[in-house]
Amino acid sequence: MAVTYKSLYGWRVDDEPRRKIVWPAPEVVDRAFASAELTMIATPGAEAEVGVWERNFRERMVRMREAKGMTQTDLARTLKTDFGLPFHQQTIQRIESGERPVRLNEANLIAQTLHADLFTMMSNAGSPEVVQLNLELAGARLAERGLEIAEYLGERMEVIDRLYQDVQDAWEAYEATQEELGEPVDKELSAAVRRYESRYERARAGWSSIMNLGDF
Repeated sequence: MAVTYKSLYGWRVDDEPRRKIVWPAPEVVDRAFASAELTMIATPGAEAEVGVWERNFRERMVRMREAKGMTQTDLARTLKTDFGLPFHQQTIQRIESGERPVRLNEANLIAQTLHADLFTMMSNAGSPEVVQLNLELAGARLAERGLEIAEYLGERMEVIDRLYQDVQDAWEAYEATQEELGEPVDKELSAAVRRYESRYERARAGWSSIMNLGDF
């Protein structure tokens, strides 16, 4: 069913409705600009002219996009599909490099797409919101990578465990055979098996610790 709606760039007709646009509360915008204005007063020269809030936004836009594993093309496509913004990869590239200013409505939708709030993305480095943002990004990436490592090791540990069991079965069969024959086991072979068992146990303990990364 075709849907006619008014986007930020005029009336559009599409087969699917867009995502709901969530605008930040007025006090959030006021806090963000107040934070930027204070920095601009204390920052001389061209940096103040560019607008510290926009510089902060651009830097965090890049960090958050990369932390989520999104390319510039991915972000542009999401903004276009979900909100009707006429963005392409080059648009994102120009915004992130500072070649193109970002409009307030665009900044809000970018923040929403990256699951952040506008104030945090525009805040100065010394704010608690930025600390929280970095904690969330680092924690999410740690959990993601930890799970990947745990899955990778888990698959390979199954092979190692089977090989270990093969050694145990072979050694037990050898011991039983020697006992039936009334002959002693080969001491050098016995020592080699014990060394392997020790190596396996140490490796298993280390792998178990690494596997806990998947619990983060």
